[in-house]
Amino acid sequence: MERRNFVRYSLRLPTVFKWVDLLGEQQLGAGFTRDISPEGAFIFSSDAPAEGAEFSMEILLPSLDELSAPGLRLQAKGRVIRVELENQDPGFAVSGRFSSPSDQNAAMGEG
Repeated sequence: MERRNFVRYSLRLPTVFKWVDLLGEQQLGAGFTRDISPEGAFIFSSDAPAEGAEFSMEILLPSLDELSAPGLRLQAKGRVIRVELENQDPGFAVSGRFSSPSDQNAAMGEG
């Protein structure tokens, strides 16, 4: 039975993420999304945090116009819910809510 509340969209977008490892040290990783929804994503990367780890990440969206400003950046904080390192394409699934910097500014009254 399907348990997802949101449709996932197949998008390959560059992603950077950070987390604190089991030794308490900040780690930085990078990869590409396989799919994304408003409350989760799957990230292709061999730099996977441990299952259950809290993380923050940024997904880089391309600009719609090559001559305009850089594309939008989606940001999220959440938790790693599954790690798949044994596959041909290693990666991990995350649960979290996405926002853009403009969403955050509007929420803070700066928009």
